[in-house]
Amino acid sequence: MVEVRDMVKEIVKGGQTVFFSSHLLAEVQQICDHVSIINNGNMLFTGTLDEVASKAGPSRRLVLEVQKASDSILHALKALSFATVNTNDNTYTLHLKTKDDVRAEISRAVSAAGGVILRMQEEGGGLEDAFMSLVGKEAE
Repeated sequence: MVEVRDMVKEIVKGGQTVFFSSHLLAEVQQICDHVSIINNGNMLFTGTLDEVASKAGPSRRLVLEVQKASDSILHALKALSFATVNTNDNTYTLHLKTKDDVRAEISRAVSAAGGVILRMQEEGGGLEDAFMSLVGKEAE
């Protein structure tokens, strides 16, 4: 796939337009500067990668690993208005509904609940998340 990616980029540098169709959205994100999202034959969106990300809305995830999971930490995280929470052992995944940097607020909530954060890592915000968000909006 690396060879194809490099070849497409060289063609584009030469001033040509390339239509690239793929379900491998991570590859699309690396190759393309404009995308069209089609689901079940319906055009959901066309525009730049930045435009599709903003059209889809925030789709970021923050993964927290704490020293020891507790009901008080889960309750504190669920009380945050800008996120929904999933938990698995001592890992909490927050699905953020905002583009703001809310890490300090999350850290305060966990600390106030007696938790110790071992790792806080942001994920998401890519083309795949935007696609899932747009497809979900179409289904509603």
